[in-house]
Amino acid sequence: MIPKTTLIKLISTQMLFALILLVTTVTAQNPKAVAGAQYHLKCGNAYAAQEKWHRALAEYDQALVMNDRNAAAYDARGLTWLALEDFGMALRDFDKAIKLAPDLAAAYAHRGQALLAKSHSRDAERAFARTRKLKPEPNVLGALHGNARQ
Repeated sequence: MIPKTTLIKLISTQMLFALILLVTTVTAQNPKAVAGAQYHLKCGNAYAAQEKWHRALAEYDQALVMNDRNAAAYDARGLTWLALEDFGMALRDFDKAIKLAPDLAAAYAHRGQALLAKSHSRDAERAFARTRKLKPEPNVLGALHGNARQ
């Protein structure tokens, strides 16, 4: 299991991912819905940083109601499920994030963490290998190295 402080750092980077993904993947949607989804994603990230996991989930759910193609919101919600130790739900969200944004290295890293928590080390290693192949942000690599020591 990854430390809560690492989860908080990873969740805070979701804001950057959300901005990038909203610009690149959501072009034809209602601008109000996109803005609303972004607002709820930011609120979810704020709650997650305070370890208010259930409130974070509610915000991520609302973000996904407004924009169900937001890979960053699925990834952030997956991290929240991971913090709550619901690994099945976490994996479901990470898989959806990967389906929507196949180059989102963080989602592969987070998927690997959930798989490790479920003692699926071979599958986890494949997810981590994919993460490294995508050349992720330094904070994602740091989290991978932290898992390697555990």
